[in-house]
Amino acid sequence: MNRKQIIAVTNRHLADGDPLDAIRKIAAIRPRALILREKDLSETEYAQMALQALEICDAAGIQLFMHSHIETAQEIGCRAVHLSIPSLESYLEKDGKNLSEQFDAVSVSCHSIEEVREAVAAGATQIILGNIFETDCKKGKPGRGLDFLREAVEAAGSVPVYGIGGITPENLDTVLQTGAAGGCMMSWWYR
Repeated sequence: MNRKQIIAVTNRHLADGDPLDAIRKIAAIRPRALILREKDLSETEYAQMALQALEICDAAGIQLFMHSHIETAQEIGCRAVHLSIPSLESYLEKDGKNLSEQFDAVSVSCHSIEEVREAVAAGATQIILGNIFETDCKKGKPGRGLDFLREAVEAAGSVPVYGIGGITPENLDTVLQTGAAGGCMMSWWYR
């Protein structure tokens, strides 16, 4: 497994013990990046965790993407954000600024080819496309498959696409054969 083709996604509910210890363990493996996904935390709780995660990631030399907390990312000096399409649209309506002018990296979660095109037009520097395979995180929702990923890679042009949903070291090669830049893993890190 080429670690530079893997993006780790956090979920503290899957961690045994301190979630920051889990982030330390992930950082020690040195994936390409880490998305701090903890969507159910308050803004204050998220900011506290993000500040500590940023220190861990900086020390390990991996990029931290803050999930949806644009202002908090700016306040703590995080240079990368990960957004859903609705969050991206809301930001553009409210602020109108191109996020790629404010951040080194702008990751956007997409679930259709139309969303991929929208994210690229809005300045995304990477696409997280899901869900590729069936996953416990999205119980009952069938995976969209490798053809969907291949089509998204083509639609994204030069913007790298990472598959998410059921991605493991065992199926990463099939993901890469679509032209994807890599895959995102969440539950795998916590096993």
